[in-house]
Amino acid sequence: MPRPAVLCLATEVAAVGELGAFTMSAPLMKRWLPRGAWPVFVMPRFLAGDGSTLPLRRTLDRLGHITYGWGLGRDLGPTPEILDGIVKRVDELHQEHGSIDVVGWSLGGIFGRELARVAPHATWKVITMGSPFQIETPSDSSASLP
Repeated sequence: MPRPAVLCLATEVAAVGELGAFTMSAPLMKRWLPRGAWPVFVMPRFLAGDGSTLPLRRTLDRLGHITYGWGLGRDLGPTPEILDGIVKRVDELHQEHGSIDVVGWSLGGIFGRELARVAPHATWKVITMGSPFQIETPSDSSASLP
């Protein structure tokens, strides 16, 4: 069995710290995050899978939301399987629930924004966390800036 790449190992080590910070902030999140009962599709960061978003999904579940992982294994970037799988998953969720919220972590947030552009009928809103993009002018986003 081949040894994992150094980058993969580094992301796993970083995830331990991120989980600790998430756990420490849980009492604040329970108090301040909005409660609801709508579907939320959660996409992981690069090189991570649904396991990495499980704490977030469980927190949202406790707040009354209906959460879904992406079910596509490890996020290996914009491969044809992942891009097609995201669209298929959102189509399934849209047929079951109507419009859904999308939460994406890092690269998952980039996917979420693009998903909202190609399937605006299926996405209610997109929330990104640590996603590497920058809005410089109002035309960079479909949202109106003040």
